[in-house]
Formats: sequence, C-alpha cells, structure tokens
Amino acid sequence: MKSISPGSFRFILANVVVISHFSMFGIGTAAVELFFVLSGYWVYRLFDTRYMRAHSPASVFISSRFLRIAPMFLLFNLMAILVHRELYDIGPGADWFSKLPNYVIIGYAGMSEMPLSPAWSLDIEMQFYILFPVVYILMAGIGRALEIVMCLFLAFGITYFCYFGVSHSPHLFPYIGFFLIGLMAAKLRWQPSLQASYALAIVALAALGLLTALPELRGLVIGPLDKTRFFWNPAVNFCLAVLLAPLALTSVCRKSSKLDRLLGDWSYVLYCCHWLGALVAYRYLADLDWLIKVPITAGLIVMSYAVSLGVLLYVDRPISRWRERWVERQLRPIYSAPASPKIGESHSAGAVGPIPDAPVI
Repeated sequence: MKSISPGSFRFILANVVVISHFSMFGIGTAAVELFFVLSGYWVYRLFDTRYMRAHSPASVFISSRFLRIAPMFLLFNLMAILVHRELYDIGPGADWFSKLPNYVIIGYAGMSEMPLSPAWSLDIEMQFYILFPVVYILMAGIGRALEIVMCLFLAFGITYFCYFGVSHSPHLFPYIGFFLIGLMAAKLRWQPSLQASYALAIVALAALGLLTALPELRGLVIGPLDKTRFFWNPAVNFCLAVLLAPLALTSVCRKSSKLDRLLGDWSYVLYCCHWLGALVAYRYLADLDWLIKVPITAGLIVMSYAVSLGVLLYVDRPISRWRERWVERQLRPIYSAPASPKIGESHSAGAVGPIPDAPVI
C-alpha cells in the first residue's frame, strides 16, 4: 500500500472543489481545509530550512508567499469582474476603498460580493502567512506545549462551525487548527500510519456515502434540498477534513516526480480558473433540462482544465521561476556559517532533499 503523491493529492482536492462548484454537492470546504493542513506543513519546512537563511526571514517569506498567490489571483479576479459585469450587468457600485481587497487579497473573504468566490481561501492563506513568523517563535519557545493550544483551537473551531454554521469566515481564527495540524506534523516529524490513515479515509467516505444515500440526511451535503439541514454542512465538512488530515500528511512523505509537481502547481490555477465557467453555468444553465445541462456543464469543465493548463505553463510557471530567483538572491549561501537566527530557533537538522514550494489554496 502506497501513499498518494503530494501533487496528485492536491490535484484531487482541486477536483473536489471543481465538482462542488459545478454541482450541488457541498464538500468543497473540506478540500480547502485539507489544503490548509498541507500549507501548514510545507510552510514550516520551507521557513525552517530555507527562509531562515535570509537576512530578514519574515519579510522575505511574506513577500515570497504574496508573489506566489497574487499573480493568479489578480488575473482571474479581474476576469471574474468582467464576466460578472457582462452576465449580470453590474455597475461600478461601491466606493474604491470597499474594493481594495480586489487588489491586495487581505480582506477579500469579508467582501459582500466576491467576484472570484473561491479566493476567500487565499485571503485566509495570506492572513496565516503574515501571522506565521510569530507562530514560529511561539513554537520554538514552548515546543510540544503548542499541541495543547492546537487542540483548544480545534475545539473552538468545531464549536464555531457547528453552532454558527460558518462556511466562509473572513477571519483566520476558525481555520487555524488545520494549519496547526500541519505545522506540528512538520515540527515533530510526525508521519501518520498509512494503514490508519486509509482506515480513517474509508470511514469518512462511508459517512459521506451514508449522508448522500439517506433521503432524510441528504440535505446535509446537497445544497438546495433542505436549507435547515444544510445549515450544518460546514460541520460535516469540518469532520471530513479532520478524518482525512492524516491521509493528507502521508502524501508529504512521497517523493514528487516532474509530472506530480505539474499536477500540484496545476491545482492552484485550476482552483482559480474554474470559477469563470461556474459563473456561466449559474447564469444560463440553472433552469435547463438535465439532458441539455449535463453536456454543456461538461464542456465548461473541460474548458476550465484546458485554459488553466495553458495559463500554468505560459504564465504561472515563468512568474514562479522569477520569484524563485528573487528569493535565492535574498538567502545566505548554504555553505556559510549561519548567523544567529533572527526568528525562533535554529534550522532543523536532518532535512533531506529539496523542499517543494508550499501549496496554495
């Protein structure tokens, strides 16, 4: 039995989001929360083994992460604004200041109208990146005691989701437990048991299948069927993400091939791009017969994959290579004796092999 490779796992999660947005199946939030787990893991590894070599680790790290997110966000957000105006005849509307998150990401999840709706998670990611250097200091100072803090955050998170039904909070706090799972796994070098991870995944899928199969529970996961039950959908997504988190962390133990890295990078571009097709589907296909709706929807999905792959190869990857070169210029040579760390503890010993770029979403 093998673990799923990291890029493939991220691509599967992106596909879950795509399926959720082109259907009534409300499990996309769980996929995003699993992205948060992976982000926490890789961000810790990157910061500890790479960015700590910079003269100003925090500023280089935050700048690098913004440059990773911003190009695709700005491109597809602009396209979504244009599509919105064309399809729904939306005018200039509110003042410039209220639209500032369209350009700086932070605050985007709190906008009353988000042109690129999936980008709420990018706002949460950016909030985490800004907070991370402080979290790194705390992790260096209190070590394993942070596990207790993580459990408290998770307890708060599940209360928040279950009792308030929040699915897209504009704040990092309800989601920070997922980032902390990844952070602690990286810091403690924890590798979940593959057998136990797959067992929990089977439990999660079986529970999801049961919810879908039983008419009285179907409204928990399928949108318009029962608004009263769908109120609990964020709690269902939370539980699915917790059960699947160990499986997500088994993927980081696999070496990534060239194709696997392509799939991992593609997941972010696809995540942003598919929403343009979803907007068209929501506008024109909602009241059509299934015999017409299904093939058109399939065509929009295929178009999303094709466009996102082209943007990945000819726009996103060249920008990422430029960003990587910029980051390398900010780092001290690896053979030089490192100065006293400016943030937290010294680099972790024993890191082997190149660390892939932290996933986005």
